[in-house]
Amino acid sequence: FVRLQTAYGERPALTMAWTGAPDGAVECLSHARLGAEVMRAANHFRRLGVGPNDPVLFLALPTPEAYFGFWGAQVAGTVVPVNPFLSITALVDIALAVGARVLFASSAAISPLCAQKAAEIVARCPGMRLVLCDDGEGGFARERAGMRADRLDGPMPGADDICACFPTGGTTGNPKLARISHRGLLTGALSSALIHDAGRDQVVPNGLPLFHVGGGVVVTFRTILLGQHLVQLTPAGYRGEHVLPHFWELARQFGFTMMVAVPTVFADAIARYDGKGTT
Repeated sequence: FVRLQTAYGERPALTMAWTGAPDGAVECLSHARLGAEVMRAANHFRRLGVGPNDPVLFLALPTPEAYFGFWGAQVAGTVVPVNPFLSITALVDIALAVGARVLFASSAAISPLCAQKAAEIVARCPGMRLVLCDDGEGGFARERAGMRADRLDGPMPGADDICACFPTGGTTGNPKLARISHRGLLTGALSSALIHDAGRDQVVPNGLPLFHVGGGVVVTFRTILLGQHLVQLTPAGYRGEHVLPHFWELARQFGFTMMVAVPTVFADAIARYDGKGTT
């Protein structure tokens, strides 16, 4: 992420469409800003004792601050993104299975569900540290502000260290833990790039959750790694109230050039096509 600051500089990296409405609030970050904030987040996790292969449970909806924590946890140790719709028992079981001592979660301002379940997890896991993002000027924003942005404190992770651990979904049994190394993450992201377009001028919307490999790796990390422009469609993604009803307006507004989604999203978007074309 430090290299991204110099390689892509002030090119747009992440745009947050907060409401999904065409005239809604928008927040834009350059690759330089994103890289710096991710490194500050990583160094904050290091200050909390997170080292290579140490897990950080991630229970947050995608916002700029959540992205800082998502990638910062991967730089410092291992991110373990979990589905907030899982039962509290399942979430605690995952936390205990991976041995997480740090929980990164959305504040109630973004997701009352995440904040409530985070409090319950901490209550059931003695000694776990809670880091809340999107908590105004307090919490995560204040804690990472004093961290350095130019390099990682402490040991650098190795190529075969585990940077992410995705609990799988499914309809039966408990989630299984799929571990991904830094080497595996890069291989997956670059393989996806070969299938699509690796050019820097791509503008890619994301409405998939970060606890899903499609959202957490294929759409988001791949896009940032290639110096492309990622547009996050509300914290709720495609579940956002205005996203699919206004999808084609958003496509023209931001200039989407490619899209990765599940079949139901494609079907809904096609059914709503307004016939006006895109840029």
